[in-house]
Amino acid sequence: MRLHELMKAVCALGPSRLLLLNPVDQETVDFVSTSIETPVIAVRVGVVSRRRALVRWVRHPSLHWRVVRADRNVAARQIQEHLDQFSPDLIWTTSILGWLALPKEWRSRAAIDLIDGISTGDMMLAFVALRRWRRRLFARVRGRAMSGAPPTSRFKEFLRDIDGAIRGPGLERMLARHALTLVVSHAPNRRYRRMLIVPNGFDETPAAAATDSGNVTFFFPANFRYEPNLDGGEWFIESILPILRRTVDDPVVAFAGQCREGFQAYGAKNGVRVVGPFDRLSALVDDATVIIVPLLGGTGTRLKILEAWSMGLPVVSTSVGAEGLGAEDRNDILLADTPTAFAKACAELWASPELRKRIAAGGAHTAERFRWAQITDDLRAELRSRTQGFENASSSI
Repeated sequence: MRLHELMKAVCALGPSRLLLLNPVDQETVDFVSTSIETPVIAVRVGVVSRRRALVRWVRHPSLHWRVVRADRNVAARQIQEHLDQFSPDLIWTTSILGWLALPKEWRSRAAIDLIDGISTGDMMLAFVALRRWRRRLFARVRGRAMSGAPPTSRFKEFLRDIDGAIRGPGLERMLARHALTLVVSHAPNRRYRRMLIVPNGFDETPAAAATDSGNVTFFFPANFRYEPNLDGGEWFIESILPILRRTVDDPVVAFAGQCREGFQAYGAKNGVRVVGPFDRLSALVDDATVIIVPLLGGTGTRLKILEAWSMGLPVVSTSVGAEGLGAEDRNDILLADTPTAFAKACAELWASPELRKRIAAGGAHTAERFRWAQITDDLRAELRSRTQGFENASSSI
C-alpha cells in the first residue's frame, strides 16, 4: 500500500521518466506501467559465499553486514541495460542494495524509501531479543517457565542485529550524502539534511464496528511472526494480564494475526484467545472492543492504531506503540509504559463507556491527518523542489 500510494504521488507530478527499482507488489508495477511510460525493475541481489564476505569484511571492516553479504553484479548489469536506453529524471528504490547497484553517477538521482532507519531497526531487534531472553530467565527463577511460547532469536541473529546497529549510522550517512533523498516513515534519532519524513497512512475508511455487545474485549491485532509484536504479546500475557485480573473479573483478551507455531497454544494456556490471519479488522470487533498495543520496541507508524481510530475504537498503547502518530494521552489514546499503568488504563476503559466514546472520538479526529491524500500532497511539493526533471508538471497540482 505505501509504495503504491507514493508512486501515485510521483506520477501525479506530470510527464516524467521514472525508474522504479525493487517494487514489492504487482499492483504497484501494473499501476506505474499504465500511468507513465517507465521501466520497472525487480532488482534481485544475490548473496556471496561466507569466505568472500569475510574477505570483504577484513578489507573494509566498517561495512554494514547487508553490504558485505550482497552480490550486486547481476542487478548492476540489469540496471545498466535500462540506463543505456533512456535517462530517468528520478530513480525510486526500496532497497539499499538496489541503490548500491546503480552506477555512481546515477546515485544522486535516486530517492531511497528506507521506511525505518537502518541502525534504529537493528538496535530495536537486539533489545527485543534481550528482553525475551530475560523474560524466560526470570520466569524460570520464579518457577513459572513459559512453556509453549515461541523460541527466542538465535544468538547469531542477535549478533547480526548488534553489528547492524553499530555500522548502520555509517551506511545512513553515506546514503544521506550521495542519494537525492532518504525517505523514512517517522522521525529517527539521527536527522540528515536530505531526509524526508513520509508517514504511513490509510486510504479507505474501514467498515464501522458492530453494535456494542456490552462485553468489553481487549484486542491486540498484529503480525506475531514479527519479533517486536511477539515480544509485546508475551509482555501483556506475563506482566499485564495478571494485574488486570485483580481489577477486572475474568477479562476477555484476544490476539489476532499471523503467528508462529505454538503461540496459539501458549495464549490459550494463559486465557488468551489467539485468532489466525484476518482480512478485515471490522469482522472481529464491535463497539465494546478496546484495541491494545503493548509494544516495547518497534519502528514506523502503527497502521492498526489508525485503523482502530477510523472505526471509532478506543486504544491503549505504550509510548513506543503510538510513536509517530502525535497522539495525546487521555485525548485520543491512553498511554501507559509499565504493567501496572497499562492494566489500570485497560480497567478504566472497561468500567467507563463514556471514557471509551471520548477517547475513540479523539482518535477519529487525529486519524484524519494520516489519510494518503494529505500525505502525498506534502510529498509532491517536496519532490518538486528537489528534482529538475518535472518541468512539465501540471500547474493544478
